[in-house]
Amino acid sequence: MTSVAVLLSLVFYECAHSALYTNHWAVEMHGSGDVEAAANELAAKHGFRNLGKVGNLDGVYWFQHDGTRTTRSIPQSTIADSLKAEEQVIWAEQQEVRERPHRNAVLLPSDPRLREQWYIKNTGQARGPPRLDHNIVPVWETNLTGRGVVVGIVDDGIEYRHPDLAENYAAHASYDFIENDRDAKPRYDTTTPQRHGTRCAGIVAAAANNICGVGIAYNSRIASIRVLSKGMTDLREANGLSYQTDNIDIFTASWGPVDKGEALDGPGPLTKRAMRKAAEQGRGGKGTIYVWATGNGGLYDDSCACDGYVSNIYTIGVSSVTDRGASPWYAEWCASTLVSTYSSGNKLKNMAVLTTDLNGKCTSQHTGTSASAPMAAAIIALMLEANPRLTWRDVQHILVRTADITSPDDSDWITNGAGFRVNHKFGFGIINALKAVGLARTWWPSPRQAVCIVQPHIHNVVIPVRTRRDIQPISVYTDACKDTDQAIGALEHVVLVVTITTSVRGSVAVTLTSPQGTTSTMLPRRRRDRSTHGFRHWQLMTTHLWGENPVGEWKVKVTKLNESVQARLVGFELHLYGTEAKPRDCTLHD
Repeated sequence: MTSVAVLLSLVFYECAHSALYTNHWAVEMHGSGDVEAAANELAAKHGFRNLGKVGNLDGVYWFQHDGTRTTRSIPQSTIADSLKAEEQVIWAEQQEVRERPHRNAVLLPSDPRLREQWYIKNTGQARGPPRLDHNIVPVWETNLTGRGVVVGIVDDGIEYRHPDLAENYAAHASYDFIENDRDAKPRYDTTTPQRHGTRCAGIVAAAANNICGVGIAYNSRIASIRVLSKGMTDLREANGLSYQTDNIDIFTASWGPVDKGEALDGPGPLTKRAMRKAAEQGRGGKGTIYVWATGNGGLYDDSCACDGYVSNIYTIGVSSVTDRGASPWYAEWCASTLVSTYSSGNKLKNMAVLTTDLNGKCTSQHTGTSASAPMAAAIIALMLEANPRLTWRDVQHILVRTADITSPDDSDWITNGAGFRVNHKFGFGIINALKAVGLARTWWPSPRQAVCIVQPHIHNVVIPVRTRRDIQPISVYTDACKDTDQAIGALEHVVLVVTITTSVRGSVAVTLTSPQGTTSTMLPRRRRDRSTHGFRHWQLMTTHLWGENPVGEWKVKVTKLNESVQARLVGFELHLYGTEAKPRDCTLHD
């Protein structure tokens, strides 16, 4: 049989261990008479277009079948039989996708302080389970370094002339929404210099140029979206987080409400609308990807459940893990956290994050979840280079499926009803770049997202004291919008919208239990929050029910700290996000 090469434009991906068949065929015909005319007639008869002779092979033609998808996992045997039954056809073969990677040598970075970047390549600096690095180097060895991906650093500006950042700076996608010009550099104040954005930028895209260290996606581009300063407004945030969403693929933000355990705050109405529109329409319809640090208020008993940016379904909430694989002292925990990345741990131990700093310098002292969010954004940039067609929801699905368990002895780990391991401190675990990129290459696009809203008839329920043994949760049954266009069979995010009046806001706690028995702490007690304002249509979000079937009885339990606190549950809604059919899973190979 003659070997025929066919040029393909791949639109969808299937699991790596399964064959992919295209809508292109090679057909060899007998050589008597006007063979090309016969080929045209044959193609039209069977619903093909004849794209011409294959190379220099006489009698071999390239057919395309427009009535089928560009690629599919099942060969079209009926069409094959019909073609082969034609008298003038010698053979016909549907073309199969074959991987043909470049064989150019990959030169790994040799920046002088790369050895200090233990989270990229751990050579013994960090000890403990599991791997204690993000498995970045094996991804680089496949020639994936972030090319073609733009990451927006939404912060206080970037020192774009920095020798480690200049060549990757995307000036065309940068803007200063404080000064309202395109010069989105930080301000150099002797008392409070604006260095935060520059430090975050280096984690993503510090160049491989033998200066300092290197970014995880060192060939990606970084845009400076300068919004952070005193006097922040909803208008400024909305502008910054929706700027050039067809040019900027990923926005990363390492800021939010004050981390003192007292605030209940999040994006304003303009910012919410802007982020939702970007997720639905950005990146040419694939959706802008938002990465958000979960916060550093652990010392103050704060929780990211009270951070409306992290509780937004359109953001990827990222927490921190120490060099020993544990949850650090500053980390906040909540059911909204999706994944974790490495950052600083022990205050007295020099195991922070190496990155760029103001005045062309380099620092090894970047810390907290401020370092974790850009680290996650950089790994997502590698995923997008591997598969630019990923939607914002595809990215979340892949991270859920490929994260590694860290601190396996931590008592908070549970296995949900869909078989996923998850934790309020770490989300689904620490990002494994090699696994994430591997699944990104072969990911089949997620089914359409549906949202089913459950509105129980609950009004002004007196909230009991949590120490009482006879506390009964409020039970709500749902068929998950069965037989409608919003029917859900596999969950993604679940949002509990609560209205609660109370004399001490931090005294109230809320848990949610799914029909499959998985309990999420939606709102923990916060001892510093003495506000009397309560919760008005506040969105509490959990990722812990990912993949579960939502049909059945849900249980909501709301409690307060003691009898002296006055508290009532005015009402709540349950917003179920997911898909009618489960996304296709792939077998992962380490």
